Amino acid sequence: MNKIRKIHLPAISMAFTLAILFSATITLLRGNDTTGIFASVMQMLGFVVALQIINVFISRIRFRKYYQYYLSNFFIMYAFFISVAYVFHWFGFRLENIILNTIIFIFIFTFIQHHFYKLLKKEADEINALLDNKERQ
Repeated sequence: MNKIRKIHLPAISMAFTLAILFSATITLLRGNDTTGIFASVMQMLGFVVALQIINVFISRIRFRKYYQYYLSNFFIMYAFFISVAYVFHWFGFRLENIILNTIIFIFIFTFIQHHFYKLLKKEADEINALLDNKERQ
């Protein structure tokens, strides 16, 4: 439960916020119709929650190195993203749209992964410091 509160809920919030901001910006810059925005927001929320569920299962796998976890997580989530984007017609599957949305996905994914990597690393360093102090006493 602590991991859900500490990692997954904030990750959902960050990913959802960033994705909606990018989506709204692109929609406004391109002058696209905004009548279906509520459905798009609900689809995005469902998508982000599904990504975190996928992340829960991926995080149960014991990887030897962090980069193995990172790359596995990235490629599985990217494949899911492209699949969902195709099913819900989030963008036209032209090369320029795929490149733009891939760049946005990479930015959001990297931002969130880096945030939690630093957070967990700081926590581990604090625990190690406490253990070192206890051993010295």
